[in-house]
This record gives sequence, structure tokens and C-alpha cells, in this order.
Amino acid sequence: MKISSKTPKIRHGDTIVEVMISLAVFSAVAMATINMMNSGISMAQRSLEMTMARLAIDSQTNAIDFIHDAANAERQKGGERHKYLDVWNQMTDSSYLVADPGHLDINNYANCEEAITTNPKKFAINPRALRPAYDKREIYFGVYATEDANFNDAVVRENFTDGGSYPRIIYERPLSANSDLDTPLDQNTLVEDSQITFVKAAEIDNLWVSVARGESENYYDFYVQTCWHSAGAKNFVTFSTVKRIYDRGTL
Repeated sequence: MKISSKTPKIRHGDTIVEVMISLAVFSAVAMATINMMNSGISMAQRSLEMTMARLAIDSQTNAIDFIHDAANAERQKGGERHKYLDVWNQMTDSSYLVADPGHLDINNYANCEEAITTNPKKFAINPRALRPAYDKREIYFGVYATEDANFNDAVVRENFTDGGSYPRIIYERPLSANSDLDTPLDQNTLVEDSQITFVKAAEIDNLWVSVARGESENYYDFYVQTCWHSAGAKNFVTFSTVKRIYDRGTL
């Protein structure tokens, strides 16, 4: 029998240095991937918040246009009906006009709460309280109403908070358990008074409007502003616009 003189090969495992290098590379790749995912989620969140802010601002500017046009129609028509004219007069009350619009710059404040609380002349428009006439009865959001009490809730000057993650108006719950704000009733269905959805604004988060009179005093500038603390952002986020309305009542 022939005996081999070759020494068997010794199999070496990975050294601790190789293992550490592998872990470092894996950790770096994993962290980069997680950061990219977080960045994408943050961008999607910010885009959603900006969309909600834009919708909130559009609801205010559209309501301002509607109220002004309806007020002008009531001026021309005359008569006893002057509901929208009353709302317009509430919005442009001289005691609530801002003398220096420069103070409305949100960037002058440390946070959203300070910007909200230091503006005593702010207001917001409750779109659900604006009810066009329909078949001799007032109808709003697919619900018939027999009274005009909620019309007085169109201009809101209280219950402003900095508690939301995006600008919005929170409404009080319906008067009836059978009514749901998220499920509008069929406008062709006549409901009892106890089932009418209550449209009073219970809370206004991170959204407000200020109005200033033009230098020539024939127009108003409505400053629609939002300010909120976005998730994961170091500083607050703002999104605002200015709506100029030339009023025939001042020409």
C-alpha cells in the first residue's frame, strides 16, 4: 500500500475583519435603502398635505367669490332678501379690516400657533352654511332645510386651533344618528327636520382669512393663509394666497 506524503489542505473560514467589512457594507446599503424609502414617504406625505391645503384655500376663495356675486345680485334686485349681502358685510366689517397687511407674513412668527393667536381679526368661511334656494326651500349638501339659522354661521371668528396635521374645517356631528356627514343624502329625498345635517363649524385647524381695504378703497384683499407642522419636518409649512375683489358697493 502506497502512503501519500501530501499534507491535507486546511480550510480557512472568514476572519473577523472580513465579517466586519461585510456587515459594514450591508449596513450602508440597508441604511441608504431605508433613507430612500423614508424620503419617498415624506414626499408623498408632503404632497398630500399640500393638496389638502390647496383644497382648503380653494374652498375659501370660491366661497368669497360666491358670496360677493350673490351680494351684488341682491343689491341689484333689491327687496327684503339680503342674506348674502349681510354675509359680505360681516366679512368686510371695518372693525375687522387689517390696517397693515405686512404683519400677516407667517414667516415673522416662531410657529403656527403664534401666527394664529396674534391675529385677532381673522375669520373663516363655512361653505356648508351657504345655501342656494331650491324649490321654495333652502337646500345644502343634499339636505332640505326649513330655517335660515345656520346661515348666520357662514362667517366664523372663533375656534381656531393649531392641532391639525393639515388645514381643514371640522364640523359638528349631525343632529340625527341616521345622518352622516360622509354620506350626503339624496337631494330628491325630503327628510324630517330632526334629520337635517348640522353644518356648524366646530373647529378650524391651521386655516384662516384676513381682509384689508385697498388704497383706493374700491377693492378688498383677502389673505387666505394656512400653516401646519408637517410630519418629520423641522420647520412649519405655509401655503397662502391673496384674493382681490373689486366691490361695486365701494365704487
